[in-house]
Amino acid sequence: MTRRIAGLTLATLVFSLGACDRSKAQLEQTLQQVQQISSEKDSLLKDVMETSQFIAEVNSELAKVRSRTAGRPVQGRPGEMESNLTPTQQREAIKARVTELTARALEPFRGEGLHLAMYLIPALGSILALVLFAGSRTLPRDAESLQRWMRGQAAVP
Repeated sequence: MTRRIAGLTLATLVFSLGACDRSKAQLEQTLQQVQQISSEKDSLLKDVMETSQFIAEVNSELAKVRSRTAGRPVQGRPGEMESNLTPTQQREAIKARVTELTARALEPFRGEGLHLAMYLIPALGSILALVLFAGSRTLPRDAESLQRWMRGQAAVP
């Protein structure tokens, strides 16, 4: 019984040492990939936080407009407004900020559609080649069938 346990322990040890043998270059490459992914995650998280903050600001402004006192002029509190912009100017500023955030958020995906479309070109070319090949294989039979039909039509007065 103890020999069996010793044998299993030895086999487990050999298997463990064999499974853990990774080269240093491979480990460094994996570490570099993890660091790159982490930095991309941090960047995306920052963009999400900025967008969430902006949406919260827009929602608070919309709530002000929807409130009961929105139809009546009110005196602003000191420091409440960043500047003395007219409502039209405020809307234009918000519109410009939304446009800028949208452009910044979509920038990484700008060439993605074209890149993916380029994969379709060889696929469609291959499909076209198969269709043309299949058509060329049936052409002699179709020509013979057409000639038989034409002879049959010529024989009928």
